[in-house]
Amino acid sequence: MASFGHYTSAVERKMEADLSIVDKGRDFPLMELREQMKPREINLNLLQEGLKGGKKTVRASAYEFLLRVLLALNEADDWTGRLIRRAYTYITIHHIFPKSRLKKTKFIDCFANITFVNEEVNKKISNKLPRVYLKEYEDSLNKHFIPLNESLWHEDRFEDFIKERIKLIHKAAKKLLPDITT
Repeated sequence: MASFGHYTSAVERKMEADLSIVDKGRDFPLMELREQMKPREINLNLLQEGLKGGKKTVRASAYEFLLRVLLALNEADDWTGRLIRRAYTYITIHHIFPKSRLKKTKFIDCFANITFVNEEVNKKISNKLPRVYLKEYEDSLNKHFIPLNESLWHEDRFEDFIKERIKLIHKAAKKLLPDITT
């Protein structure tokens, strides 16, 4: 079964090594992680794997980790103006389309439906749909690889939103991590 290239074998050991780097300092240790990942290629074509399930698995965690690295490289903020690479202890996973509103959708936990935002922002947004709240954070959306096409922010376009966001993440990964992506 295909999976995220950096974590195809010895997943727990590799994630532990990467997480130990994260735990060492206050700022997000982007350069150290990048160096650690360099010897292992990341097969970006496997990003489509994110569409195959909604279960929280080690593989899903690996995609979330990649997303967080890409957000840091892209100078994304936590939707309060604080850079993610500087504020990683105050950020949390945010479901762009809230789980409580789309319970019957199989991709609700897909990595393309999450981003990382400030904890207080996440609480404020609560279970609002993206068509209601995304405009308020318009200045941050590009940096989070969130499609700007507002028609994709509606519940009936959720799967189209996911597909478009995966394309944006894929494109960003090729640009931001050219030395470790295939």
